[in-house]
Amino acid sequence: EVLGTGRVGIDEDFFALGGDSIRSIQVVSRARRAGLTLTTRDIFTHKTAAALAQVAEEQEQSPAEPAPTEPEGSLIALSDEELADLEFELNEELS
Repeated sequence: EVLGTGRVGIDEDFFALGGDSIRSIQVVSRARRAGLTLTTRDIFTHKTAAALAQVAEEQEQSPAEPAPTEPEGSLIALSDEELADLEFELNEELS
């Protein structure tokens, strides 16, 4: 979904498929909502789904505690749509 492509194989490179730093943030956000801990550094270091699966960790939380939607200490919280809009605007400025 983040890359806007159909099927993605587990050994395909995120960046070769069109991934970038903004999309890596979207992946981290979605992973956290799914209960997994990943960092953008993980995505740059482990570029495939298979490699990320090896380093992703389940978030430890009590059943009553909701999964965080943003990492602690975030300056702002942006939805996936807002991140996509930001990326579009940045690409327009760079063109």
